[in-house]
Amino acid sequence: MLRAEALMHGQIVGRRQLSVSVDGHPIIVAGVVADPAPLWAASGWPAPAPDWVLLLGERINWTRHPIFIQNDPLAVYFPLYYIAPAVGLAIGEHIRERPYDAIFLARLLNFFTYTGLGLLTLGTARFGRAVLFVVLAMPMTVYLAASVNPDGALIATACLGFALLTAGRRRAAALCFAAVILVKPPYALLALALLIPLPPLAQLWAARRALLQRFGLALLAILPGLLWFVWTMAAVSAPQDRADYHPGPMWPGNPARVFDAVAPAAQLQSVIAHPLGFLHMFVAASLGSWRILARGAIGLLGYQDVFLPVRLYILWGVAAVAAVLSEIPVGPRGRTTVLNAGFATAIGAATVLLVWLSQYLVWTNVGTPAILGPAGRYLLPILPLAIFVIPRLMFPGAGALRAGIWLPVLAALVSLAILPGWFAHHLHLP
Repeated sequence: MLRAEALMHGQIVGRRQLSVSVDGHPIIVAGVVADPAPLWAASGWPAPAPDWVLLLGERINWTRHPIFIQNDPLAVYFPLYYIAPAVGLAIGEHIRERPYDAIFLARLLNFFTYTGLGLLTLGTARFGRAVLFVVLAMPMTVYLAASVNPDGALIATACLGFALLTAGRRRAAALCFAAVILVKPPYALLALALLIPLPPLAQLWAARRALLQRFGLALLAILPGLLWFVWTMAAVSAPQDRADYHPGPMWPGNPARVFDAVAPAAQLQSVIAHPLGFLHMFVAASLGSWRILARGAIGLLGYQDVFLPVRLYILWGVAAVAAVLSEIPVGPRGRTTVLNAGFATAIGAATVLLVWLSQYLVWTNVGTPAILGPAGRYLLPILPLAIFVIPRLMFPGAGALRAGIWLPVLAALVSLAILPGWFAHHLHLP
């Protein structure tokens, strides 16, 4: 909300400013200069109860006096996916609506952007539509899309990139991946999907020129995000302030040293000093927490504290499996090979590793022997890679698996019927 409000007034990216830490000493923080009214209207601050949130939120008006507000993690994001909500806020203010109503316009425009990208994805894809529909229709994706969070439109853009790839439109797919990487650089390796399909091993050398061209296109998709990341880290980013703490056992330096913030450079030293230890943490954070990650991908709403009904998790799990099975090519000719399936799987695993590494560097205290921050929704832009992993099958009756495409549709309809009331109940809305 703050980034959208600041962008409405022309602030493309956040900035640094001197502030005071929780311990009372001066620190540098990152944030934006914005009118705090939309933030207050959205939260009802300082309301003591949810009923009062709505009442106070509706009464708050624009202050017309922008102030600096700390917003460390989001201050460096490329503003592409804040444009639609910023336009919504601007329209609301122009027609003299209060911030509370302007927020709804911001959310609607964000959702319309997501919907347009999603429909374009399903209309463009030559195969894998069922898998792409599951990713786009997950309660978590729709929930993000209907907020001012940039992740909903980002997930839709990633899906569109993979859909364009199935249609052989690599340059357009590269633009989609470039947009995703600009906003979230840890997804950089998704651009390597532009190399798919790989030729058979025996033909790799003969196809080297085409592969080099595809690889160059992937690098071009990665470069803008890499340059933005380097510049914002040097000029805008500020570490998350923390109460004074001693580093954990992964830290290779002096254990008596005191840190007062997350320190990515120092944390990187921990990873370099203990690469196997980090890989162990990566496996633990991925496989050891697969249940909560699966729930987070399907839907973990609110501040990741509102769980869906258990039956919905089961329904969406079955629907996802059915979507994959419905996409299986039947007969002697398929869309993928063992080489391509292995390559797509490697891209997915390496991307998860980079995302988890980013969480360890920017969210986790130095030397902590666990990765803090991974969430299931971070997997949603990666899941469409599954369409390049699906093998071909040859057995009587395999074609009947295509009927499974209706299960994701059923899951979406059931979610639409159940979740509005469920969410309102858990928020204690009148």
